[in-house]
Amino acid sequence: MIARAFLCLLLLLWVAGVGKAQDLASLDKQIVSVESDLKELTKQYEQRKTNIDEALAKIDQEKSAGNAQAADSQTKAVYTATEQLNQMLARMNELKDRRSRLCDEWRASYRKTVDELLQTAEKEKEKGRKAEIGKLLQK
Repeated sequence: MIARAFLCLLLLLWVAGVGKAQDLASLDKQIVSVESDLKELTKQYEQRKTNIDEALAKIDQEKSAGNAQAADSQTKAVYTATEQLNQMLARMNELKDRRSRLCDEWRASYRKTVDELLQTAEKEKEKGRKAEIGKLLQK
């Protein structure tokens, strides 16, 4: 009877631990996805910024050559590209905020899982059971 109760308790803790692990794994996947999106967007942002810098240099050359019409045309294109750059920057900031929230959630979930296991281990009197909880804590 005691062995059966012990097994039920062990199963319950294992299921709870698996659930937490799935939450942590899900958060891990989301964090990796956001970081991947952020990395790609940062690369695009830097490329677009380089293109704008080159276009600005070209505008200066056109103005120096006395070609005001070409300079005006390129200036309009730079304004449009700059607006797109601002939108990209806003999206990057959204992704950074999301990553920060996900990391906070991950830390809270991890902390709660560890705290629960530590409390259970402190309450447990049987050495074998404490060892099982210790193994869960090491995961």
